[in-house]
Amino acid sequence: MRFCNDGNTAQRLKTKGSPGRSKWTVRYVDYATGTDISSSVTGAGWTTPSLVPGAYRRVTVEVTPLLKATANAVLNVLVTATSTGDATRSDAVKASTTALSTTIPDGQIYNGSTYLGDNIYNTSGTGQTHASSANVGKTAAYTIRFYNDGNTADTFRLTGSKGSSAWLAKYVDHATGTDITNAVKGVGWTTPSLAAGGYRAVRLEVTPLAGAAGNSTRPILITGTSSGDATKRDVVKRITPCAPDSQPDGLIYNGAAYIGDGIYNTTGSGQTHALTARLGACLLYTSPSPRDS
Repeated sequence: MRFCNDGNTAQRLKTKGSPGRSKWTVRYVDYATGTDISSSVTGAGWTTPSLVPGAYRRVTVEVTPLLKATANAVLNVLVTATSTGDATRSDAVKASTTALSTTIPDGQIYNGSTYLGDNIYNTSGTGQTHASSANVGKTAAYTIRFYNDGNTADTFRLTGSKGSSAWLAKYVDHATGTDITNAVKGVGWTTPSLAAGGYRAVRLEVTPLAGAAGNSTRPILITGTSSGDATKRDVVKRITPCAPDSQPDGLIYNGAAYIGDGIYNTTGSGQTHALTARLGACLLYTSPSPRDS
């Protein structure tokens, strides 16, 4: 904005302008010096240096609708310049700003006490990552929410990392209990329409299998992409270490094969073999070959 001295004598102009409001910010800057003059302009007023006839002073007005500003809402910013020599002489200009429709997925992951990642948006999972370990064959379950931080209804397409030969990853729609694993691991699973501020929760179940080495990890990324604007996405990250596990497994040869594989108890149940012997005879409960079968 320019405020000109159209009089015939040097004068200073006092400028006053509208402040921001809920979900909007308004900032005023003296263009010549780069100084933020917002508190003065929205308060008692900011006075320009003396301007000779025909001269002007520029003020930059920065209007920003915040993330959750209502779609198509309008903020009018009125800026008035008044002559310090004659307070009856003033002029006003108005900046009218409309908030466009915006779609923003916001992924958050539960860490056992709170959801991490609120208002953090990235594709690495930084700041929205949680880790917990699981034993082989045991499942670690995580709840993930994708919020609509935009100002218009939207659907999100969720995609996630696959499992492996040593890790099982399963995805479940929390609201319905439906297994959505194939969709999430494939082209993606699309949420129902979410109003601004709404969310959809997904449960991720990660299970280290028999081939998972102790202390190995399986990072899993879950991405939410806006259907309205595919450039808008957010990622949460889950890291599941496989807890170290020590487990003896006793097996006994029954003449044809070793029995007791994968059976663990202190009674011998399921891993017992019986033979008879003459007095003084020694029986070997092992395979007949020095090489185990």
